[in-house]
Amino acid sequence: MHIINTDILTCNEADIVKRVKRFDRETNLELKDEKFALIGNLPFNIGTPLLLKWLYQLERKEGLFAFDAVPMVLLLQKEVAKRIAAKTGDTDFSRLSVMTQRSCHAKTVFDIPGSAFVPPPKVETTVVKIEPLPNGPAFYPRVPLETMEILLKGLFENRRKVISNSVRNLPESAHSILEGQTFVDPRSRPQNLTIEQWCYLADRWSSKQL
Repeated sequence: MHIINTDILTCNEADIVKRVKRFDRETNLELKDEKFALIGNLPFNIGTPLLLKWLYQLERKEGLFAFDAVPMVLLLQKEVAKRIAAKTGDTDFSRLSVMTQRSCHAKTVFDIPGSAFVPPPKVETTVVKIEPLPNGPAFYPRVPLETMEILLKGLFENRRKVISNSVRNLPESAHSILEGQTFVDPRSRPQNLTIEQWCYLADRWSSKQL
């Protein structure tokens, strides 16, 4: 086992693997034939930013994702894990649900009680498994994840409002994305849109910016 003291939010995990291989004096530093998994008990305060880092790496084929569709098994705050795996219409369906499930299959595996830790945390924890889809995003793969994130932040800002009202939270170039189409009902609330509908709206906005 090797312990690497570094900032997980900014490091390149592929570089860490190469450093460990050199330390072990292995001559073959090719990583394309290796199999990796990201497994961790994530600090509650950086769980979401860290997952977003990996989702962006997955889209750009950076870090370990440059070599394989790396599965992730993560221990997170229960409410965060539920948001990651939530389905359309669920109370917990959120920005994080869409950003994850656009390119991955996500499911909660089991809960771990606070009594299992010393000292016990004040919140419950859940293991979530996230597996990248083998062929990449199922819908509108050309849409940048950054565009998706801005769209989701704007429309989920007021979950109780219909999206035709919340669209005003977005940059002006996105104000007309609901016009002239019938695939997404402007009277819908954000938690009731499917992953495909979210990707469709992001694609319409992305096309308007070209």
